[in-house]
Amino acid sequence: MAWSLQDEVYVGDEALTRRKWHSLTPQHSGALWAALAKRGYKIKRSSEGDTTARRLFIDRVPPISPKGPEAPNAIAPKTINWRSRFSTWTSILHSDQIERTLFTASCVVAEIHHECGKPTLEKGQEALEASCPKLIREIGIDAVRRTIRRGLSISSTR
Repeated sequence: MAWSLQDEVYVGDEALTRRKWHSLTPQHSGALWAALAKRGYKIKRSSEGDTTARRLFIDRVPPISPKGPEAPNAIAPKTINWRSRFSTWTSILHSDQIERTLFTASCVVAEIHHECGKPTLEKGQEALEASCPKLIREIGIDAVRRTIRRGLSISSTR
């Protein structure tokens, strides 16, 4: 919402914009890649060619830091209150129990762990599993755990 309302054309339409955002179904992971790129991560796809099972490799590259007043925005700030950010994402997952949200929440938990050392990855996995009982019933515990492991694995590549 904050991003949408930056545009002066939409400032007076917050209720309509919020309704439109909540009615959307994610079609691709472009926003995730853009957020990772903004934080200085370079995404390379494997050359295996299987589009359904592409493995992603995330390499930390130094971001291009601009000179001048915009320099503080070159790198996103680290997590200050890890518990708040963690509980926000488990709540988001609980209200939107789809595999994409589970993967995103797992990536965020890995990022929080990487930045703060807390929670442990085991505790993070337990909390993520507890936040998606409906998804567990739909796709099974093994598929849920596999998705969580994929998301949490980004912490070991940093």
